[in-house]
Amino acid sequence: MHRSVRLTALFLVVVAVAALLAACGGSTAANTSTTSPAVTSAPATGSTTLTSASNATTSSTAPASIAKSGTPGSKASPIPLGTAAAVGDWKIKVTSANLKADAKLKSAPSYQAPDPGNQYVLLELDAAFSGLQPDSFSNGLGYQIIGSKGDTFDAVDLGLTKSIENTNAIVKGASVSGSLIFAVPSDQVSGATLWIAPSSAAQETGIYFALK
Repeated sequence: MHRSVRLTALFLVVVAVAALLAACGGSTAANTSTTSPAVTSAPATGSTTLTSASNATTSSTAPASIAKSGTPGSKASPIPLGTAAAVGDWKIKVTSANLKADAKLKSAPSYQAPDPGNQYVLLELDAAFSGLQPDSFSNGLGYQIIGSKGDTFDAVDLGLTKSIENTNAIVKGASVSGSLIFAVPSDQVSGATLWIAPSSAAQETGIYFALK
């Protein structure tokens, strides 16, 4: 009789342990199903990638520094002759343009005939300075003639005393005037423009001036 009671008690213990294990197993499964949604962090990474791509697109389409066609001072819409325009710390005005100045320049101290097919272009300019530190026209600015075919031409020195390139540094509020000379192929003079920009600036950031 006592043995039967012990067996019954042992059986009840085994059943209780089995039930406890089953309960723990269910809890583990529940925990697993609860933590599995943490995998949703993967779409967050995808979202970051999309954001980066969007930023790259915005950066690549940022407005360029070149003036839009039609804007005064752009290549398509140069500043009219006799009109002043700001170029960095300078306010520049082309007061006159002699597009065929060979005869007039023959009396220049260092005159040399232009190469065959070329002709001299003589410009007169006024330049007012507004910078904080003294500067000269030739040091503070870069300038070229842009021919009608897109070729560029630097100024030449024929020894004119009125050359604006030879003027001294000036202070804020002062101004200088003088001439610039260029040798330009005759077939590129019509439609040519004068480009001026702060020294070392890219051509796209400069201001274009009409010559007639």
